[in-house]
Amino acid sequence: MSSLKPESVFTPKTIVTREMFARRNESDLDGMPGLQDTLQDALREKGGQILLYGDTGVGKSSLLQYAAEDEGLGIALVECTSAMSFSDIVDSAVRQVVSVREISFKKSRSAEGAVSGEGSVPWMAKLTASFRATGGKETQYEVVEKSAIDVLWDLLPKAGKNLIVLDNFQNVKSVSTRELVVQTMEQFSDRAARAEGSGLKIVVVGIAEDAQSLLGESRSYSRRTTEIGVPRMPDDEILEIFERGFGKLGITVSEDLFAKFAFYSDGFPYFAHLLGLNVARAVLRSSDRSVSPKDLSIALLRSAKGVTGSYSERTRKARESGGEVKPRSQIMDLLARSDRRDWSSTDVQGLWAENIDYRSDYAFLHVALGQLITEKHGRILKRTGARKHYLYQFEDPHMRPYLRITAGVDL
Repeated sequence: MSSLKPESVFTPKTIVTREMFARRNESDLDGMPGLQDTLQDALREKGGQILLYGDTGVGKSSLLQYAAEDEGLGIALVECTSAMSFSDIVDSAVRQVVSVREISFKKSRSAEGAVSGEGSVPWMAKLTASFRATGGKETQYEVVEKSAIDVLWDLLPKAGKNLIVLDNFQNVKSVSTRELVVQTMEQFSDRAARAEGSGLKIVVVGIAEDAQSLLGESRSYSRRTTEIGVPRMPDDEILEIFERGFGKLGITVSEDLFAKFAFYSDGFPYFAHLLGLNVARAVLRSSDRSVSPKDLSIALLRSAKGVTGSYSERTRKARESGGEVKPRSQIMDLLARSDRRDWSSTDVQGLWAENIDYRSDYAFLHVALGQLITEKHGRILKRTGARKHYLYQFEDPHMRPYLRITAGVDL
């Protein structure tokens, strides 16, 4: 009997352990095969910067963590917030390798400052500190009016930090900060061509559907940057998470129940770990080490409550309190069961005709779709495209697994 606790195996609130990490070599969001191989190729490429994007909860951070480890690269992780300036980002990276006594950043207005900053990023640093190099050695470090980029380029590799990872970059609201990050990526790329070794890379990680959403309109960075869209996990990789986790805990699952786990996770490792954790807790509270339908039902209920409370409130607003047809409720349920990620109004009509009943007039359906994109009715969907060519998607990609889980509570 395993002595492991469920919390040490299924970890929805943090990066997965190495043992629970499923290698990811499916196609990326652009259809290019070998997701993990592509990322590791980019990490090895001299001067190449990296942009990693995708939905929340698809495993971007875990993928980067273990790809970097496999390449022997150290990470200086910067958790981005909405108020961060460029100097805040540099400060956060530098403080991971120095015991700071004094540090300051300023934007130079002088011609000399612009030259020192290599033209496009005239940020200057003044720093007095104890520097922690590899091997635990500490030395005194002092610079006076030195380019902030020079400080990063000099310090981080000496401390074994080869990657500056700007995580949750979608939080950075300042256009100028984003532009400075892009310019820094370009400068790091140019410097690598003149330097020995691989130099220093910036990896921008964020929740977005495309690269432009994170780095802005300018595409000057594209020739120096590998853009990798991380998709939802294929069902076989999702099921591998459950198989590994339950195996470690000595829990067995019948084939008919096991097949349902991928459906409820909907391609999100986050939901796989959340559901796995709650299933394991339910099973281990009983003397039987096999998952029963009751265990799964309990786990689904707990998983639904474990997701942000706004989902419950939003679906409450969306669902009709009376009436027989209840089109908004029916639409949500139909789209939750669908495997597609976007639908035209004709697609929704087809789902209605196939699963509920055929109608000669679907005007009521168009009204309901229009309501589901409004704040008043929970903002369940978002709409893109031109009139008569609208496409509908879930406004939050986690809404569909939430709806699947709540619908499965009463198994």
